[in-house]
Parts: sequence; C-alpha cells; structure tokens
Amino acid sequence: MDYPYKNPTKTDAIYDYQKLVEFDASTMGHSRVGILACDYVFEKLRSKVSYVGRQSKFEVWKNPDKRRKVLNYAMKWYNKAESELTKANIRSVLDFNYGSVSNFRPAVPKYIYHRFKAMSVLDPSSGWGNRMLAAMSMNIDYIGVDSNKKLRYGYKNCIRPLNPIQILRSSQRRIRMLIIKKYSYNLIFTSPPYFDIERYDGMGYVDKETFLDDYFIPTFRNAYKSLKTGGHLAINCPSEMIKHLSFLGNLKKMKMPISHRNGGGYASHELIYWLKKT
Repeated sequence: MDYPYKNPTKTDAIYDYQKLVEFDASTMGHSRVGILACDYVFEKLRSKVSYVGRQSKFEVWKNPDKRRKVLNYAMKWYNKAESELTKANIRSVLDFNYGSVSNFRPAVPKYIYHRFKAMSVLDPSSGWGNRMLAAMSMNIDYIGVDSNKKLRYGYKNCIRPLNPIQILRSSQRRIRMLIIKKYSYNLIFTSPPYFDIERYDGMGYVDKETFLDDYFIPTFRNAYKSLKTGGHLAINCPSEMIKHLSFLGNLKKMKMPISHRNGGGYASHELIYWLKKT
C-alpha cells in the first residue's frame, strides 16, 4: 500500500502559486493558499523527517505492523470502514501520532514581507521553501541558506522555473558567512531548526550546546550586522532558544498561525519574535 501523499500535479501547483500571487498580503489569517505549490516538490521529503526518539512517518508506513495500527486508529477515529478512509484521513493520523514538521503557510511570510516593507530578504535557514515561494510571489529579492542537501531538488524545481534561482554549493559555515557578510538586507526572516524536536539533515551538531554556540548564536550575530538600519529581524523559534539571542535587544512578539507541528504537541499558533534595527 503506497504512502498517502497528496501528490499535487504541476497544474495544481501552478494554479495554487497564482492564487498566492493574487492573495492579499495585508492580512495574516489561516489561508492555505500556496501550500500545494510547496507540496509539489517538498511533500515527499517532509514525510522522511523524523523527530527525536521517533521514526519518520515514511518509515512507519513501510512497517506492515505499524501501518496496520495507523489504519485501525484511523477507522476508529473517523468511524469509517478501511475502504472508506481517504488519504487525508490517514495523513491526519500519521501527523497526530508521529509528528509533522514545522511548515509555514506561505500566506504568513507574505504578510510579514508586506508588514515590514521587505525589499531584500535574508533567510539563514530556508527550510521547506514557503518563505522563498512567498518572496517569489511578490518579486522580492530573497537569499536563503540551508544545510540540508536534500532540499536542493525542491529549490531547483520550484513551481516558477523562470524565476532566477541560483544554488551555491560550499561548506555550510563558509557559504553562510559569505552570503551574510557580502550583502545587506532590510529584512531577516527565518525559522531555524528546533534542535531538540526535529532531526535535521546536514546540521551535524551532536548536542544542544554545540548547536547554539557553533550555529545559532553566531548566525544571528553576523546576520544582524548585515541588517540595514531601519530594517527588521523576525524569528520563529521557541522561547527556550530565543533567550540565547538577548544580545540583540528587546524582541517584540506576534502570533503566527501554523500549518503543523505535532512533534512537540499541537498548537494553532506560534510566536514570531521581531525587532527594528535603529
């Protein structure tokens, strides 16, 4: 039995991307516009992400005994016979029991770009492409960096192939520092990996302290130097991580509706911490 992917077609993705282009950026609601455009290239990669202490949903589904448990749970939850279950029903059970990666609704970064009048964006952890796609939909200059080499396929095959996307390959530290130091930006907006929740390919940090000292803190210390005066910094991450960025000054908060994050418990929103550089 195949994994219950959405499997949007290229036609689906193009239509969804066009809807994102037309979407009113002045409101941050729960709109799902743009999600299919991201799923077109990133859905299968996301299914293979595992949480600390758990197998990925894809690994669970490959195991016949665990797959049977998922199906039995779905039948009970939705009060349906197995033949009546939809792929969406099964995905919901997998998400609830085995976690789902942090995934911005593209409407959220589009609102952030609008609110902070973004013209040039640095994303030090570009992740699953939603912030990139939102920037493309608004013709905003966007530079993203990510350590996960498996994401190259998604970036190269994003739904707007005529958009000038350049992929640079180098060591994580070298390319991160090159991009941060070479350019200046009026918005830095990102959602770094949650070290103690998601197992993220390419990070290579054995413990939380090393992650903070070798990646998290120096990345934002250097990124802040490249932020133009009057520009904004916006970060989505847990308070446990944000406290290590106290050197940036007083960070304000705004609520962000989320698509999924079940690995650390379900919530309908998370916080974006932000400041204006003066």
